[in-house]
Amino acid sequence: MDTTKANGYAIKLLSQREHSVQEMREKLARKYSDLDKTTLEALLSGLQHDGLLSDTRFGEALVRSRSQKGYGAFYIRQALAQKGVHSDLIDRLLEDAPIDWLTSAKALVAKRYPEAVNEPKAWAKAAGFLQRRGFSSDVVRRAIGERPY
Repeated sequence: MDTTKANGYAIKLLSQREHSVQEMREKLARKYSDLDKTTLEALLSGLQHDGLLSDTRFGEALVRSRSQKGYGAFYIRQALAQKGVHSDLIDRLLEDAPIDWLTSAKALVAKRYPEAVNEPKAWAKAAGFLQRRGFSSDVVRRAIGERPY
């Protein structure tokens, strides 16, 4: 198969947003099922070599986007892993991210559960909300304080 169409399709996808290598591999394989594995890997390698496809850039964009939407490090770590980003890169991306997870968690609590510091039911709801959003137990406790009884 001529890879020109597959390459053009990949560039079109990358012009819309960043993609991980795994995402791009899956999309190209789905669209061009007659593309053999060696050719597909060569195409992906070429995109990476040209600087068009990068797990690092994809990861940075995902960390920035999800953190701005109020998600914590555990949630973001899982999202990156599902997209095929290597665990060492995930660690580095989360360490280098200019995000104060505590401040983010406090802002979410202040917006959604301002009564959480005084009322046990509201505290439990806020704690569950933050944990589902991917914040660590330590950040949750520090954001809303100890459970009021």
